[in-house]
Amino acid sequence: MKILTIRLKNLTSIEGTFEVDFTAEPLRSAGIFAISGPTGAGKSTILDALCLALYDKTPRFAASGENLYLSDVGENQVNQSDVKNILRRGTGEGFAEVDFIGITGRRYRSRWSVRRARSKATGSLQPQTIQVTDLDKEEELQGTKTELLNQLVALVGLTYEQFTRTVLLAQNDFATFLKSRESAKAELLEKLTGTEIYSRISREIYARSKAADEAMNLLKNTISLIELIPEEELLSLRKEQERLIGLRFIETKRLTELNAQLSIVQSLKIRQKQLYEKQQEEFVGVEELKRLQTGLAEQMDYLARFQEQWEALQPELRKARELDVRLQSLRTQYRQSEQTLLLARKQTAEIEKKYRTGKETLSGSQNSMSRLLKGKDNFDNSLPIDLQRIEQLLLHEEQQLTTLQQENDNRVSRLNTFGIQSVSEEQNKLLKKAIEQKPDAILFSPSSMDASDELLKEAKEKGIRITYIDSYTKEELQDLTVATDNVNAGRMLGEYARKLIDKDSKIAIVSHVKGVSTAVEREQGFREGLGDYADNIVDIVYCNSLYEKSYELAQELMRKYPDLELIAGMNEYSAVGVGRAVSDAGAKDKIAVVGVDCSQEAINLMEMGVYKGIIVQKAFRMGYIGVEETIHMLNGDAVEKNIDSGCELVTPENMYNSDIERLIFPFS
Repeated sequence: MKILTIRLKNLTSIEGTFEVDFTAEPLRSAGIFAISGPTGAGKSTILDALCLALYDKTPRFAASGENLYLSDVGENQVNQSDVKNILRRGTGEGFAEVDFIGITGRRYRSRWSVRRARSKATGSLQPQTIQVTDLDKEEELQGTKTELLNQLVALVGLTYEQFTRTVLLAQNDFATFLKSRESAKAELLEKLTGTEIYSRISREIYARSKAADEAMNLLKNTISLIELIPEEELLSLRKEQERLIGLRFIETKRLTELNAQLSIVQSLKIRQKQLYEKQQEEFVGVEELKRLQTGLAEQMDYLARFQEQWEALQPELRKARELDVRLQSLRTQYRQSEQTLLLARKQTAEIEKKYRTGKETLSGSQNSMSRLLKGKDNFDNSLPIDLQRIEQLLLHEEQQLTTLQQENDNRVSRLNTFGIQSVSEEQNKLLKKAIEQKPDAILFSPSSMDASDELLKEAKEKGIRITYIDSYTKEELQDLTVATDNVNAGRMLGEYARKLIDKDSKIAIVSHVKGVSTAVEREQGFREGLGDYADNIVDIVYCNSLYEKSYELAQELMRKYPDLELIAGMNEYSAVGVGRAVSDAGAKDKIAVVGVDCSQEAINLMEMGVYKGIIVQKAFRMGYIGVEETIHMLNGDAVEKNIDSGCELVTPENMYNSDIERLIFPFS
């Protein structure tokens, strides 16, 4: 195992990204080198990053005897032995990454990462992750975190304990070593290097040597008691000794040959046993294969019949979906028209009331004029004056009626333009009614960053818990937020959009409401996902969440920028309006449309080839978790303050995968 590169970001004393490349000069040619610097410079942090990337643990955070917790952001606490504590304070995310050559001889990259919720410094710590990549094959190893850590041990060739004894010597162990006596240093070295076995061998050798010395001394004492034999007899004995030595050599050689033959026989017996077991397994496997093949044939017949039925139903299914889209569109238009009609009726009633008042005044004036005309003979002298007064009165009443009519026309015009009253105003009316009912909690989806602040503060003063759904306000007035990570959603959309265009393509954004948190964050994430392609954004416009407005804006963008190649819609209304405009213009093969949010019409536009991709929020999950976590909060259970409900990228290629279908058709 050989370390190639160590990279880290936002770990303890090291801020930002840091890299140590052993493959580049001067480290590449260095036989030995040292990591030096003042206390707190980050020397130990580099070694911690090495351990974290390979083993998801490090000696710095070795578990103590006490189960102590440290304060984190807000009311959250983290165990002092938790390796996530290595993330630098005031940062939203960090990582430790190591490139190395494994015992297989191939290059690998192991990346350990940790982040806070929504990658913000104020978010709660999220579980750490491990990612292992075979650099030579350019493929990511698969498995759970535990399985990946086991694979890393196999690739490195050392367990964590072995690694910290032989490669990475912990600071506390090294300090203990330096301050120890000579005998204690030897014992500690054995402990750190795992060489205590050699001490046991040394003691055993010493014991055996002592016993041999004692035996030799005994033999020497015995020899001293023995009388020397004559030289002739000694010579004869030496010849006999040489003969016996030659005979022993021959017998030893023969014994070696017999042992070799015995080993061959034993190997053959083992091989015979393995072959027998393999034959048994193959026999069982053949029977199982036959059974599986029979079952497969039955399943294929069933699948063929199901395929025929499915293909036969496709025309009806497409027709049903088209009808669903049309019905959804008509329902939306009906609701908007109904709201418009109700408001228009209300305002018309007020105008009619004023009209009736004016009419009554006019009628009274006409009656007065009639009476004056009837008394013409008696009031000849004053008649010119009375007629002038009446004419002025009639002119005034006529002007009043004209003004009222104009006001009514203006109101109708505004209704036709905007459809309904301000969403924020309507939302505040509903919020005020909810507060008056004195509930324990209110689930609220802000339509503005600050329009409802006063009412929300009033609710908190009355002890009402607030849960934000989908969006939030500038001032943190909520107890709990369940929403899509809109920055991440925009980033996913931008990364996908980048694949549809080239570096010179022009891009436009049609967003929903300027200044709303969802719009701001999705636009930010979209730019981040585009990377350097973000410089190609030529315009950004806002449709106020109206289909018709989005449609008109898209038409204007296509006229203004004839070479436009991609338009991104930041919500359902903006994206669908863009899709309609591109479809009606016959430009689906020229302009790619991507967006956020899903509906029946959005699905139809994707089937038609207008939509190239959309980010779908998990709206059902968002609402469910919001209610569930609010109940937990009211029961006094600990809950995370910010919960990401997640999102998925849906494309024409994956839209009918089983998981995606359950997402875009949650009630089918």
